[in-house]
Amino acid sequence: PRLPHGLGFGKFFRGSLGLIAALFNGFTYGLFSAIMPKTGGDYIYISRMIGMGYGFVASFGFTLAQLYGFALNCYWAFNQAVAPAIATFGMVRHDQRLVSLAIIVGQERTSSSARFLDVSRFHVFGLHGFRSK
Repeated sequence: PRLPHGLGFGKFFRGSLGLIAALFNGFTYGLFSAIMPKTGGDYIYISRMIGMGYGFVASFGFTLAQLYGFALNCYWAFNQAVAPAIATFGMVRHDQRLVSLAIIVGQERTSSSARFLDVSRFHVFGLHGFRSK
């Protein structure tokens, strides 16, 4: 079968592996909630089943994984949603500053903090010009 444009076999394969891992994770948490129905959470489940140290490590790892997932979602949102929306709004208003901001926001960055600083700088130094119009 032909895959959609931009979705190569590598991405499809990684997504399939991620789906299998997520299903296994969901099945495991379902078993934990069946065993301990009145309590919940990573730390509680693992510390009661294996030990407190393992519960702490697992909970900390889960927190880091959530932060990483949040960063990936922010990256996608900026590249696929925010930058095109700002560019479209800038073209409709014939405002080159907004189009420039869309280019800056849509650029590849190595960290989310750099993207946050770009948007913050534009907000502080660029948007105040709209008030005078």
